[in-house]
Amino acid sequence: MSEEKKMPFFVDGDMGKEEMGETISLYRKRISMSEEEFAEAIGCSPKILKSAENGKGNHVYGTLMKVCNKFSLQAKMSIEEIETIV
Repeated sequence: MSEEKKMPFFVDGDMGKEEMGETISLYRKRISMSEEEFAEAIGCSPKILKSAENGKGNHVYGTLMKVCNKFSLQAKMSIEEIETIV
């Protein structure tokens, strides 16, 4: 594994749907997985993943949580942020 892949991956600050989608996409690319491989790994369809990565739909937060659970990542959000994405 290269040194770049060993570096920690984290995002800090307020996150709306678009930022969450970008975070999902950046992490997927960081671990060098295709959309199909990544979708299968987290248990969703490639269509849902693509939509979530684009910050669209009501499943963006759920997809981010699947990513966090699968890859042992943490996401911190305030109640206000969660209410704006639901």
